[in-house]
Amino acid sequence: NVSTTIGAAVYPRDGRRATDLLRRARIALRSEASSDEPEGRLYSPQLSTRTDEEFKLEAAVTRCVEGGTIDIVYQPKVSLSSRRITGAEALLRVHDDELGDIAPSIAIPVADRIGLTDKLGNLIVAKVAQHIAEWDLTDPVFCVGVNITGIQLCNAAFPRMLLATLDRFGVSPTRINLEITEGSLIADIER
Repeated sequence: NVSTTIGAAVYPRDGRRATDLLRRARIALRSEASSDEPEGRLYSPQLSTRTDEEFKLEAAVTRCVEGGTIDIVYQPKVSLSSRRITGAEALLRVHDDELGDIAPSIAIPVADRIGLTDKLGNLIVAKVAQHIAEWDLTDPVFCVGVNITGIQLCNAAFPRMLLATLDRFGVSPTRINLEITEGSLIADIER
């Protein structure tokens, strides 16, 4: 099977310069490529608005992941009987100077779409391991839950990366609980 995807911009309606026409044709092409039924698409200003926002989000997520500037916050798990912290769940926070806070429900699919899922996951594991190592100096020992995607779970290099990262920070593998949501696993398997 051979298929084609076409995006086009029309002179002079969509621009008078070649660079503007090519950029807008790429926007239409990108929009067409994400369509379920490819037939070709002409550029329209609505595509540009949506795509400009996507480009900004992709650039912001790339800056945060490549720059290692993501943050991890922790939701404590508390025993009702002892009223003590028995563990924590690591939660991703992404902040970009231009766009502000980017919800994990947006940042993670963007990272997936632009091929940064593994790098983001590795960064999260490294930050969690570093925090655990720091806490071990002063605080009681407990496990931290870290969410992973089905993509990471299926990546043959993931276990080696995980163990190497924990070893680098001197953290026992028993200190991290890997968690995967059913929705993430089903979505990743359907791909």
